[in-house]
Amino acid sequence: QQQQQQQQQQQQQQQQQKQQQQQQKQQRQQQRQQRQQRRQRECFESTGAVCYYCNDNHYIFACTKIPKEYKGRCVNCWADDHMVMSCNNVKIKEPWL
Repeated sequence: QQQQQQQQQQQQQQQQQKQQQQQQKQQRQQQRQQRQQRRQRECFESTGAVCYYCNDNHYIFACTKIPKEYKGRCVNCWADDHMVMSCNNVKIKEPWL
């Protein structure tokens, strides 16, 4: 019985450690994202440039107004096989509008 209790305690401790590690990992990711967003805002604020879709200080590809299914696509023609820097197409209307 004592061994079982010890094993249960160890398992509980391990689970708690895993949960703490996951929480710490999530916190680090959030902090990283916040730092990145802050840097982007600072960069844009210094130039006066704003997002085409929402007038906030971030790059177009990071805009929350773009639907999830179009994230990571070319923001010029909305194709998913290249990015805007290598796009030769004329800008077309957003497919979700």
